[in-house]
Amino acid sequence: MKETGIRAFISLPNLFTFINATLGLFAIYFIILDNLILSSRIVLLAIFFDSFDGFLARKKNIAAEFGKSFDSLSDIISFGVAPAFIFISSNNNSDVGILIGFTYVLCGLLRLSRFSILDTDEYIGLPITLGAIFVILIHLSNIPKYLGGIFVILTSLLFISSFRLKRPTKKGNSLVMASILFVFVSLVPETMIGQLSILLLIVLPIIFIFYLFRYPQS
Repeated sequence: MKETGIRAFISLPNLFTFINATLGLFAIYFIILDNLILSSRIVLLAIFFDSFDGFLARKKNIAAEFGKSFDSLSDIISFGVAPAFIFISSNNNSDVGILIGFTYVLCGLLRLSRFSILDTDEYIGLPITLGAIFVILIHLSNIPKYLGGIFVILTSLLFISSFRLKRPTKKGNSLVMASILFVFVSLVPETMIGQLSILLLIVLPIIFIFYLFRYPQS
């Protein structure tokens, strides 16, 4: 008889996933308190734990179905719902903002659901973590609302697109190192975080497009 106790499913990578989900819930809590800056910082911090759970799972070769499912469910909280409501709140809960925010979450959910049933060494569609980074940077940069809305719609469409990206190697060191960048961003003083976010909004898409075109598409 197979073990069904929850402790049998918990491993060290899953603990990092648990922290990711918990941070996502705190991010939503601070949205309710109308502290969008702190909520945004928490989402950026969650990125580190999301990358580190995959790093540990690949390194120890224990990426089981439970861990994959748990990771996707955590991601929809931290990188789907939380960024969407940051966007909605920053747009004063307008009807258009709600429509765009809900579209972002639903497209992210479709992307994660597709990922959960595919057995592939590639990313298909924009990873939801990258989408969350763009949405958070859009908010922190204080760019015009209409422009931010266009970027969030584009991000949502990229979730359900079919372009392919190479997933991290088994070691995954580069992914963890990249995620550390956003830990530092989350700690930047509020007087500087806007300018830094604008810079990253320019640099990161350029890097993404360059990487995308280097990887062969089928």
